[in-house]
Amino acid sequence: MRIGSASGLVYTGRLGPYPARNAGLARARGAFIAFLDADDWWRSDALDKLHAALVERGADIAYCGWQNVGDGVKAEPFLPPPYEDEDTVAHFLRTCPWPIHAALVRREVVDRLGGFSERRFSAMDYDFWLRALALTRRLARVPEVLAFYRWHNLGQVSAVKWRQVLDGLDAQRSFIRRNPDLVAHLRRSSSQP
Repeated sequence: MRIGSASGLVYTGRLGPYPARNAGLARARGAFIAFLDADDWWRSDALDKLHAALVERGADIAYCGWQNVGDGVKAEPFLPPPYEDEDTVAHFLRTCPWPIHAALVRREVVDRLGGFSERRFSAMDYDFWLRALALTRRLARVPEVLAFYRWHNLGQVSAVKWRQVLDGLDAQRSFIRRNPDLVAHLRRSSSQP
């Protein structure tokens, strides 16, 4: 099944992954969007399963489990909880819910977000998912490991932990500031004994 594709190759020089993703989004024509960096991969049935879950459940975002892989990496496969059945906002404010390539998103959501913010370089995936959460909580989990994230130690954006923490904190604060109605219940529960 062909879900959607960008029209041709797009070169952005050495601007980084997020300007490249935004350039690809500007040319994408599909009704569904998924992201896959060149060194990561999906199981062969990943997009079919994500698409089926998204359509069957009337969701805006379908997500799956993943596993970190790479030289010297000994990570167990990870299945995220069913966020749609729990306090999604509380979960998303604790941590980024999934890596960028472990989800399929309806095009309308991506268009409403305006793509990726290029402000928070080391936490742009997290910023993207928080901004998506402000638009929709219609999620569908596929409880299987379908995505594989290659870890390169110091050769990747997420290796600069202090910057990732600060950028992630900035994304959280921005979400809280822009969505007081979505976080009001968290303030009430944290002030109780």
